[in-house]
Formats: sequence, C-alpha cells, structure tokens
Amino acid sequence: MQNNIFSQIIHIRVSIRKGYFMKTQKVIIGLALCGALGGGGYVGWNTPTSISATYTGNQAYQNDTITSEDFSVTENNIFGKAIKHIENFDLSNNQVTSKDNPITISVGNLQTEVSVEAATVTDINWKYGNGTTYVGDDFSESLLSGTVIFSDGKTVPLSSFSIDSPIDTFSESGENILHVKTPYGSYDAIVNVIGISEIAWNYSTPSVYEGDSFDKTKLKGNIIYEDGQKKTISDFRLLSDIKRFSKGGENILDIETEYGTSQAKIDVIAISGIEMQGTDIYAGKHKKTDFTYKLLFEDDSSQELSAENVSFDHKKIKLKAGMNSVNIRYNEKSYTVQIEALELTPVMKAKKIYKAEINTALYSHISDNLFITIQKLSSDNGTYFLSHVIVNDVSQFKGGLSYDDFGGTRELPTDVAKRTGSPFVTNGSYFSYDTGEPACGNIFIKDGTIYKNGTSNGYEVCLDSTGKLFSPAAGITASDLLNSGVTQIWGTADPLLINEGEIQDLPSETLHSGYYPRTALGMKAPGEYYFITADTTGYSGGLSFSFMQNKFWELGCTFARSLDGGGSSSLVFETGLVNSPATGSERPVVDFIYFTE
Repeated sequence: MQNNIFSQIIHIRVSIRKGYFMKTQKVIIGLALCGALGGGGYVGWNTPTSISATYTGNQAYQNDTITSEDFSVTENNIFGKAIKHIENFDLSNNQVTSKDNPITISVGNLQTEVSVEAATVTDINWKYGNGTTYVGDDFSESLLSGTVIFSDGKTVPLSSFSIDSPIDTFSESGENILHVKTPYGSYDAIVNVIGISEIAWNYSTPSVYEGDSFDKTKLKGNIIYEDGQKKTISDFRLLSDIKRFSKGGENILDIETEYGTSQAKIDVIAISGIEMQGTDIYAGKHKKTDFTYKLLFEDDSSQELSAENVSFDHKKIKLKAGMNSVNIRYNEKSYTVQIEALELTPVMKAKKIYKAEINTALYSHISDNLFITIQKLSSDNGTYFLSHVIVNDVSQFKGGLSYDDFGGTRELPTDVAKRTGSPFVTNGSYFSYDTGEPACGNIFIKDGTIYKNGTSNGYEVCLDSTGKLFSPAAGITASDLLNSGVTQIWGTADPLLINEGEIQDLPSETLHSGYYPRTALGMKAPGEYYFITADTTGYSGGLSFSFMQNKFWELGCTFARSLDGGGSSSLVFETGLVNSPATGSERPVVDFIYFTE
C-alpha cells in the first residue's frame, strides 16, 4: 500500500514537469490521493500508512517460540518515516522450524514480514546408562538421555522424547537401534550392547566320580561377556534328566537359561573296577550283605560302596572253595569281581547238616570252632544221653589227668570242667582205687607223653594226631604208638563194638555183659564223635553192649568202644552234671575226655 501511494506521487511530479494538461492533472492528483487514503478521507502527514519491524531477540534455535518481546515495531507515515514505536502487535508463524523463518507482524490492517534466522538441529547424541550395556540387561527408558547439537555448536539436554516400540530386554549384541520421537523430529538412538562370548559352568566339587549323585545346587553358571566381565546366572533349567553320573569322561548337560540354551561339560572320573571283600568267606551260598564293597577309580582312589547299591545276577551267589568269579551290577553296569572262598569247616558244615538236631537238643554249644548237642533218648532199658561233638581241629580233643598228675588225687569231672573251661567233660579209663592210676593195660600216653611204656593188650582206645580213634593190636609198645602219631590212650576192659567200619562179634561172657551204667564213645570220622552215657540211679539199669553197638552203627560210626562205667560214668555240660550216677553222686576219676574251643 505504501508503495502504491508513492508511485502516484511520483507520477504526479513527472506530469507537472512535462506541462501536459496542467489543470486536468491537478484533479487527477487530488483524486488519487483521496483514493489512496481511504476513499475520499483526508490523509495527514502523521497518519500511519505502514509498519516496519526488526528482530531484536537472542539467537533463535529450532523449535523456539518467538514472542513480541523479540521485535521492535514502528508505525510509518506516507513518506515511510517512523511515527512511533508500537508495543502491541500480533505475531503469526512464530514457531521456529527451519533456518529461515518468516514471521508475520500485524498492527490493525497493516502487516510486515520479518525473516528470523535460526540455528537448526544438526544431531542428537544419545547415551544409555553408564555407557556399558550387556546382552540380557533390562531396558529402562529412564536410562536413555539425549544431547541436542545445533548448527552453531550449542548443545542442550533433550527435555522430552518418546520411544516407538519400546523393548523389554537387550537380546542382541552390537548396535541396538531405538526409534525415538523428539520435539525436533524422529531420530535413531543407537545403544552398543556387549555380547556374550560364552556361558561357563562349574560343578563345585573337587572331583566328580562315576556313580556320584547329581546335585543341582552344586552347578554354578557365569555369563562371560566379550569384554571379560562376568555375571552369575541366577536361574536355569536342566533339559537333561540326570540323577547320578552314569559314565566316566565328559558328561554333557543341556541347560536352558534366559540367555539361551547352553551345555555344561563335567569331567567324571571313571570306575576301573569293584572290590568285594568279606571276613572268613566260606564256600556255600551268600547274599550281598555278607560282603563289603569298594569302588576303584582310574585316579587310583576308592570309595566305600553300600551293599544296597549293588546286585548279583541272582538273589544269592554260590561260592566254591578257592577263587571265584562273581558278576556284580552297579549303576546299570556289570563288573567281574574275583573273591576267594574258604573251605567250610567241619563245624560250619555241621550247623547246616544238623539244624534239626540243634533245634531238638536238650543242650547245645554251637560256636565257630566247636559243635556239641546232647539229647536225652529212650533205650530198651530206660533213658540215656547221646552227645554229638564235632571239632574244627583235632587238637581240641583232649585227654587230661586228674589235676594234671599221673597217679595222684582223683578229680571230679565237674571240677575238671571248671578248671579247663571245657563245655564238655566225660570220664575215661578204668582205674585203680589204690594207686590212682589208669588200669587194664601196661601202656599209657597222655598229651604225647608216655607214662607207661609196656606193650598193648588190644583193649586200649587210642587217639592219634589226625583225630582217628582206634584200638591197637596186642603187643605194641607205647613208644611205637607214640612214634606212629598216638597222642592219647584210655584203658578199658570192655569189648570192641565197631572197628574199621565193621560191627564186631560180642563175646557171650564179658565183664558186665548185661545192662550196666556205661560211658562209650564212637567216631564217625576223625573230628566227629558220639558219646553214649547211661542215665540211671543204680546199677540195675543202664545199657547193654549190643544196644550201644547198634546205636553207634545207626549213627554211621566207624569205631566204637566203651570206657569206664558204673559209678564213674559221668557226663558234664558247661560245669553241670547231666546224668544221674549209679552211686547217686558224682565220683572222682583219674583221667577224662574233654573238648576245648
């Protein structure tokens, strides 16, 4: 509008100089001025016809809002001369968005436009946390910050932003791009995430052996990052079903973690074999609890192994005397074990063979070395006691003298039991009341010592070093018998009942050939013996030779002969008199038979 007015004025001045149509032109000028000033109104020299503005604010920056305080505005007259400074005016397009920003200023119907040059955003620098981020870290928007960089080099903190599609966790290494909306537009914030180089697992025990139970609490995991930093794995799940380490070498466990699936490799020391031992293991059937077990490992160490953790091919194993190969199963594997079994002792065999006898016995003494049972049985003339004695070693068969003296004071069998500690004592040889010496012969040996060195009459009972009982032929010297191995001799006047496994003919007339209180012994085999002892309160009762002969024969004896009888017949078990003596009371005698452990 201002320019139009001035063009009219200039036009008028030019027309006057030329002198064309002087009067007519004056009218045109007047009309033009009137039109220019508002259709016929008067225009004074101080009437505002335009405005001008100058930006007086500070350096503008992108996204700033320009206010009226940032401008100086004046009204101008028709000649463009400033009339006055304007305080109140309107602004439009006052948001800074680019380098050059046209701002429109209005005062009434007068307008002008000022271009405000602004510093624009060249970049936004982003930072996440302390600058170090690892795979698996949780994302937090509060840890993200930005610094705005303007074209003039100025930097300011980013005051606000929002993230498109926020994440929960940094799951990938390298550059993780976050799309961020800011007041300056959309930007990509790059977070450099340190990746995982490996997941390291450790089973916290010095050594792991095949067969050990697996303990999850001992399995520890660490994340090893590419910068060498470590992080403990707090939670994981085993994908492998494992209760114990079933094999030696490298055992691999598949494990699921929040960082993905990995494998724990545990070195296990393998079993090299199994050792099976037992105390006094004898031939026969055995159950697994009869033995102790030890695992042998490749590092030369060993571990005790409970019997409940092993099994045999069968419920019991049968061992023969000597070395045996036994298959043992442990941890679903089979191992061959060598074990030596001893020959069963006679007493052990007796325990197995004579179980029923033990159960029905009136008295019994069963140990590892000595087997004794005593039964009370009926005869054709009353009752008697049958004693069964088995020893492991024939040296347990003893033939003692009264008070360990030849020809001295006679001793009660019960006192012998107390003195020797023997559980079984019976009377021995016929003897002389006058001399206190064994009678009915001219030879006598006790415990390998010759007390009479005459010749035999064939009625003696001899025991040799092998445990064999026999009666020698007549006319043999004690020295010869000793040299042949005889260790004990008992003198008797009674007939031989069984000899060398044969029943002997009984003479029709012998001393006390009828029923009589008697003590007799028989041998089934060396180490196994039977004794028959009459149970009577007088001399009228007792046993006959034929009855005893038949009984010993039924028992399988290969030798049998009676010893002294009558009032001397005595049977002592564990220091107590078992039978009833013919005289009503126990009689002291000169020698005995007894057994020791």
